[in-house]
Amino acid sequence: MEQRKRISSEQRREQILNAACELFARQGFGSTTTRQLAEKVGCSETIIFRIFPSKEAIFEELFDEWSRADIGPEILPIVDHSALQTLKKFCEKLLRYDRPIRAGQLVRTGWRREDLGQAAACRNGEEKWQKAYNEVLQKSNDVVRVTLAPVIRLGQQNGEIRPGDPEKLAEMLWCMISGINSIKHLYPERFIELQFEDFASMLTSVFDRE
Repeated sequence: MEQRKRISSEQRREQILNAACELFARQGFGSTTTRQLAEKVGCSETIIFRIFPSKEAIFEELFDEWSRADIGPEILPIVDHSALQTLKKFCEKLLRYDRPIRAGQLVRTGWRREDLGQAAACRNGEEKWQKAYNEVLQKSNDVVRVTLAPVIRLGQQNGEIRPGDPEKLAEMLWCMISGINSIKHLYPERFIELQFEDFASMLTSVFDRE
């Protein structure tokens, strides 16, 4: 008879958090039961309660993980010494994201769970968690100034990106990405699939002002 592979309590903990993150994001905290979590993980509810005392404790763990990642600065690793390749990788990841990008729900490289932002927001109808969520957003990393502008400055230094205020160029790029994402989800019938190269010219072309 084939023996089932035993896993450590830390591995099981990660499995539970991954399953909870996905279920909370897709169907909400209240609609998710510990039985559903156990089925998704492939264990009994008893095992879940050995690791977490309650479903509330699982949510609190995920919320804390999200808040730490969201407040921390998101610094993009430079790809092949190229600002444009770095921005391309960043933008393509967001363009593939299958849900609307909301404040505080950027798919950060520091997130181990893609649904983390959505899971953290799933209890915003409750006063306690809405307040906690907003407090995190007030301290949130500034994607334009902290994440994108330094990469654009690098591109200007090595001649890849045109001269200009790097924060304004970063703002234009972020507006383009978030706008594409909004059209994709709000007006899918109007959406035209775009690649990074389709709008990268805003960073490389010099526009004359009369």
